[in-house]
Amino acid sequence: MKKKSLIILPLLSFLAFTSCGQNEEPGEENKDGHKYSIVTYDYNYEGATDSKFVVNEGANLPAPKDPIRSDYVFEGWYTDEACQSAFDGFDKALTEDITLYAKWSEFASLTDSEKVEYFLNQIKGYEGNTNNAYVKSTVAYAPLFLTEEVYYLYLESDYTRYIDLVTIEDYAYLDEASTEVAPTGVTQLFKEGDTYYELYKSLENDADNYKRSAKEADIDENQFFEIGVSNLELGSLTSLKDLLDNSPDNIYDDPEVYDLSGLNITSFDSSKETSIVFSFRYSTIYSGNDGTLLQELYDVAGNIQILNGKVHRSTISTMTTTAMDGAAYLTVLEENVIEYQTGEFASFTGEKFNPSDFKEAEQ
Repeated sequence: MKKKSLIILPLLSFLAFTSCGQNEEPGEENKDGHKYSIVTYDYNYEGATDSKFVVNEGANLPAPKDPIRSDYVFEGWYTDEACQSAFDGFDKALTEDITLYAKWSEFASLTDSEKVEYFLNQIKGYEGNTNNAYVKSTVAYAPLFLTEEVYYLYLESDYTRYIDLVTIEDYAYLDEASTEVAPTGVTQLFKEGDTYYELYKSLENDADNYKRSAKEADIDENQFFEIGVSNLELGSLTSLKDLLDNSPDNIYDDPEVYDLSGLNITSFDSSKETSIVFSFRYSTIYSGNDGTLLQELYDVAGNIQILNGKVHRSTISTMTTTAMDGAAYLTVLEENVIEYQTGEFASFTGEKFNPSDFKEAEQ
């Protein structure tokens, strides 16, 4: 039998003061003439402390914040201890006392695809209504055996989200200590009719201009326009999710180079901790029709800072080792989002690119 202690907390503070400690029975009127009901949250594991909340009878019951349990994933609230009947009464009137039971799954029991999806969903839960982000990147290219000088590229991008358009303004530094930046290009993302467009306009060479387009049925609009950490920096993780779901044979399943244990953030509590630290490694392998073998190893580590329950800044390092036909080189990408700014999306007042002026990019 589970041994549990009990904490009584108010769902609405004024209700707690008017209904707790009055010795009324549920449904009876308290001294202020209110009827009330009680919901008990049973966290449903040994050593957990239940919580009780008091609400006016007939008032809607808001959903609580998901509970946290290290190495376990919360699966929802149920009306029975065995977690067979899911509770669907949140944001509906509560008319009687009720006990709700938490359902859990071990993080280790999830498939790799589910682990990636859980991590991405957790991060998205901390993303706000981001309308601007400043990204500074350092890209280093080097042969695997350092017989040549490492080549560095210093970049900065300014992402701005408007009501129906996203702009990305790119700049390049001469070197890390340089105080001057040179604008290199502008990208616009928008929808026109039933087609989504990504149009890039180079400020250095018009031959580099390109257009990418996709029909409405092939695009997730929210994902297309978002400029949060999931889109800006976690591309290798979303690519892994796609591989796990659609092309698992292209993943090199070697325990020495494949490790998702660093994605376990089940114990993160934004009310107590300030940043999410994570890491993951995976490798892909492809064989061409001519026998050419291409293998890439992704080694990623990151730190996402949380402020007031929302993503504020992030730093992510991605090291990619690429081997093809006996040659190999390293690419090290250090991305540092200086700050995410949130607020209402404004209307775009600049010059919107014309898709007919751009050629479709080669695949």
